[in-house]
Amino acid sequence: MDLWRSAARHSLDLPVACSKQRKRLLKRRVSLHCVDEFEGTLKWKFDATNDLSDPAVAYGQVYISSGAFVYCLDETYGHIVWKADLSDRAETNVGTPSVADGKIFVSAGVMLFCLDVENGAIVWT
Repeated sequence: MDLWRSAARHSLDLPVACSKQRKRLLKRRVSLHCVDEFEGTLKWKFDATNDLSDPAVAYGQVYISSGAFVYCLDETYGHIVWKADLSDRAETNVGTPSVADGKIFVSAGVMLFCLDVENGAIVWT
């Protein structure tokens, strides 16, 4: 039995991430939806111009990539905290972020980038 159902104009992928704040993150190509786990209500939505990667959730933030950009979103409200532009170094779209030890790791083709979680600055490539 479902606790709730959410009517969407387009189908959404299965939950791709869960947060400690009891929110589910659902993705549809160029948009990320944050839905309350118990009520099913939409808390926030993030739209991009290119396809989105799957998100990573850590440190109260959501990290996601789209095209040559990596975004850090506030987990509670979905506001952009910072945006890293890797277009001058990445020849392809950036892959799904992984987060560990205060760093974000993303690949772009044969390149691997390490970004600082606080501001998106490139630590090394």
